[in-house]
Amino acid sequence: MFRTTSKTNSRHTLSTGPLLLLTFIALSLPVSALPVRSTDVECSDTGKRKDAFASLLFETEFPGKKDIFFHPKQSLHNFSSCQIKIFWPEDAPAGAQIMSFVKDWDYFWYQNLSPSYLKPGKTNVISVSFEPTAKGWEPRGHYGSWCLRSTIKPTDLGFAILSKDEYRGKVQLLSASFTPKTPPEKPPTITNLRVNRGSLPCHEKFEIKLELPDRYADPFDSSKILLYAEFVLPDGSEQRVDGFYNQDYFRMEDKAETRVSPQGKPYWCIRFAPWKEGRHSYRIIAEDEHGKTQWGPGAFQATKGSKPGIVGVSRKDPRFFEFQNGEQFFPIGHNIRSPFDTRMDQNFPWKQRWPEGTSAYERYFRKMHDSGQNMAEVWFAAWSLALEWKKEWFGYHGVGQYNLIHAFEMDRIIELADENDIYLNLVIHNHGKYSTFSDEEWDDNPFNKKNGGWLDDPFEFFSDERALKAYLQLMRYKIARYGYSSHVFGWELWSELNLAGSASSKPVHKKQACIDWHKFVSGAIRDMDPYDHMIATHVSSDYNQQNPALISLKGMDFCPVDAYHGSRDPLHIVSLIRSTAKFNNPYQKPVLPTEFGGSWNAGSKTYLEASLHAGLWSSTCVPIAGTPLFWWWSLIEEENYYPYYTAISKFMKGIDRRDSTKKTTAHTVKVGSETKPLFKAMVYRNKAEGQGWIYYTGTTWLNAMPAGATTDKATLALTGMNNGIFEIEFWDTRKGECILKTAVESKAGRLVLQIPKFSRDIAFKIHSKTLPSRKSRR
Repeated sequence: MFRTTSKTNSRHTLSTGPLLLLTFIALSLPVSALPVRSTDVECSDTGKRKDAFASLLFETEFPGKKDIFFHPKQSLHNFSSCQIKIFWPEDAPAGAQIMSFVKDWDYFWYQNLSPSYLKPGKTNVISVSFEPTAKGWEPRGHYGSWCLRSTIKPTDLGFAILSKDEYRGKVQLLSASFTPKTPPEKPPTITNLRVNRGSLPCHEKFEIKLELPDRYADPFDSSKILLYAEFVLPDGSEQRVDGFYNQDYFRMEDKAETRVSPQGKPYWCIRFAPWKEGRHSYRIIAEDEHGKTQWGPGAFQATKGSKPGIVGVSRKDPRFFEFQNGEQFFPIGHNIRSPFDTRMDQNFPWKQRWPEGTSAYERYFRKMHDSGQNMAEVWFAAWSLALEWKKEWFGYHGVGQYNLIHAFEMDRIIELADENDIYLNLVIHNHGKYSTFSDEEWDDNPFNKKNGGWLDDPFEFFSDERALKAYLQLMRYKIARYGYSSHVFGWELWSELNLAGSASSKPVHKKQACIDWHKFVSGAIRDMDPYDHMIATHVSSDYNQQNPALISLKGMDFCPVDAYHGSRDPLHIVSLIRSTAKFNNPYQKPVLPTEFGGSWNAGSKTYLEASLHAGLWSSTCVPIAGTPLFWWWSLIEEENYYPYYTAISKFMKGIDRRDSTKKTTAHTVKVGSETKPLFKAMVYRNKAEGQGWIYYTGTTWLNAMPAGATTDKATLALTGMNNGIFEIEFWDTRKGECILKTAVESKAGRLVLQIPKFSRDIAFKIHSKTLPSRKSRR
């Protein structure tokens, strides 16, 4: 059942659309009422043309318009047209017209003005087509084109009677009827195919855009419509790449807000990034329940490129990362989970922060690039970039119907990352989505039975077959859309997994069902991803929360973890980073803290600044895979902590840490005749080379050493070194500059460094300049 309502001179003209006709039509469509004249309407779905409701008599007054609104609760895309019968009084104006309107499920408005005029004294029949190819539907307030998705679960629909002439009286709406669509019988056709270029460098995007019949209410379900391309590589091998459904959008920005509206009609897309030089040929296949269609062959040429390729686990030393071409990748960056974080306001209230949209990443990534950073983490969060969530939230339509606005936004973020050479760790689910005890979002989750889903408890997500199918369908779409980019660092399946579930199921990450889920899902993603991006899952707090049974799975490529702590000493991060490496290194996988910065709830600005500096520099001397990712990204920008990253990136340039013979050693540094050592050193080295960090351990660590503390005649002795001449570089950790180069001879395996004066801390590099003897080389 649905309800019709009428209203004269309504202000809603630009807020609804074509589905209005369909509305009359609606089969048993429940409708919310407006506080004007209304009537309930019922009809049964017989598959035949049927009257949708009995006559409705209402008052009108012109000039102006009379709106009739409908508020359907189900989709109307199964109908091809609607016919409205209206009796136009004999004394009514002869120049009146009917305009149909619909506001789609994303609140975008379309309208369709009937070209004919209402004839006075007669029953007028107005027919409106709802077919995706129907003419006359015009967007208002946006740039989208009428399509099938315009008729799926509209938020408003109806029609308006328009007249410029004066008239007051009663009008009778006799009926509105609808005609169901005739099911298609032919296989899908591939039309309007175009490619972005015929020749491109390796690891860049080759894109095919095409059109399929607009007849799929759920274009994301590969069991309903499947599009893919089969590429033949220069060596004769074949690679399948899935296609995906897409809609372009237009972003408008001003000082007040960012607005995104659709542009043009939806289409289908295939993206592929070649990794081999030479000629590539391809054919495109589309199939649904009515058959299969093939297009091709097409071809393009891949040339030598400048990009190093996909990031993976190092084959040379599995504690670290490297590119496809064998070059080392040492991540230096910070976390930018989403454009804004309310905890920033809670912990750092000295500045008014306005919530920002994804365009903020343009500024973030530019500043990161300029400061030498190369990595960030971004979440598919419900409040930011997720593709599926509760349908009551703008842009979302429940499980399986993806938020194309957010999909477009992530496209732009990945493009910005590419432009600024930033690699993105993409988090598929954050814990709150499936938690009832930590950052709880379960009440808004579309999988929750309360919201029309089928799960009673969030832990059921790891054992329910429908939930598993939905997750893999989601990953299929994300891989098809974003997997081409070599700047996708990895797929992080969960952030802070141990905080998911309910009180009765925690800790989730140690439950066998969760471990089995990760084993299966990681294998399925590996099969879907042509580029073999890394896969991982993350836990909160620190390495003590890690589950060996989970991180040792073959499908888990690296170990992301938090490095938060409650110590009052900002230098506690140094020992925590080292313990994190010590725990993870035996698993022969890279470990990377993707969140750190004091406790999970921050700390003072001074404390966090000290922790940031110490976390960055200690990571250069410990076998973790990169610098830990600082969490408080607004603080980095507002307090201009970017120079910390500039210094570390300059220091690490040219250093290759991949060497299984390199270990971390800890030392006390002797300064003059002091009896209580105030300086410590960490050195990552083997017998021939390494780098180290010397730091003051006092409580005033950040600003400078207290009065009386001195570095005169400070020395550091390293044992177990090769004999011969070593080149030594000492670096200012604030400026990122070499302040002294010297040569020192190692004797009897003992290398003694004479350290120049410094305040607070200093870094150094050592490198043997003497070749080992012929005998030792054998």
